[in-house]
Amino acid sequence: MKTPHEMYREHYDRLTRAITLQETDRPPVFYNCEVFTARYMGLKLGEMISDFERACLLIQAGMLLVGGGEIDASSAGMYPPSRETISYMKLPGRDLGMDELWQIDERELMTVEDYDTIIDKGYAVFRQEYTKRINNGAMAEKMQEVAPVMGRLERNLKDIGIVNFTSVFADAFVETFCSMRTMPGFFRDLHRIPDKVQAAMDVMIEEHLAELRRQIREQKPFSVFVGGSRSAFISNKLFERFDLPYRRRIVDTVIEEGSFVNFHLDADWGPKLHYFLDFPKGKCCLSLDGTTDIFQAKKVLDGHMALLGDVPSTLLSLGTPEEVYEYSSRLVREIGPGGFILAAGCSAPPNAKPENIKAMICAATGK
Repeated sequence: MKTPHEMYREHYDRLTRAITLQETDRPPVFYNCEVFTARYMGLKLGEMISDFERACLLIQAGMLLVGGGEIDASSAGMYPPSRETISYMKLPGRDLGMDELWQIDERELMTVEDYDTIIDKGYAVFRQEYTKRINNGAMAEKMQEVAPVMGRLERNLKDIGIVNFTSVFADAFVETFCSMRTMPGFFRDLHRIPDKVQAAMDVMIEEHLAELRRQIREQKPFSVFVGGSRSAFISNKLFERFDLPYRRRIVDTVIEEGSFVNFHLDADWGPKLHYFLDFPKGKCCLSLDGTTDIFQAKKVLDGHMALLGDVPSTLLSLGTPEEVYEYSSRLVREIGPGGFILAAGCSAPPNAKPENIKAMICAATGK
């Protein structure tokens, strides 16, 4: 029997080989099934907020029970309210039933005048004032309490032989402004005041890259989360001006600091897949949520960028184990085995069936 340290090295090496497009003994399994595992372990979703550390420890135990030691990577823990430093959320146990899934409650909290504040005084000054607009800044204070908990959870995850796939999150300015201004409000800004939006982004990127370097050097993450969802809905012309240049600089910084890039992309990115050929080969993975056609992504990015995903939530919750195994096996055959990491699309839903999660893992491990 392998020790946790031996398991960790094996999993780390397997993940590294997958992202760098080398042959692997089998596709790695990224276990993005936290809310499912909470339910599996008898927790209500509200307990992930009210008793966060205990909930995440039980989720880590659940990974071992469900995965049988075959999980290569996961996240150390997730704290849903952290999003409330940018936008309001409806949370279980506070605004919703104790076992209801949290929801983003998008409101227009940033004004057009705030772009001038960013340009004239800097993004940090704006954010300090902005966070007070959401529950009087309570979540910003709470996040300071959560930080040491996340450190303990990450060490625990490593101690059971599982790689924390990403512990550092990069900003994506289209996504951030959409949350602050609302998606319709920000999309109008892109057409009405594009120069002002760009000027604010130019200030933000300089501050953000300095902070990103600091976090990477301090935490040494396996990969850095670089998200995207709202950018999928803007034209390619707008994407080339307001997303791609900043995304390139973030990616270059992450790679310079020695980490991989995890492009976590929700929504349909099919029309923009070719842009990802602009990023360095074998340094990034494209994490898809079941909306983008992963088989099309394979055709576009084959031999250039690893893919991660993409078993759909609907299949995990409504399908049979045979259907899940068949689809997951197809991913292994046609997307992998090299340059591929098997996972649920975005993340497994809380009502996924345990036998379906196990069928997904079995398709990668053959066990």
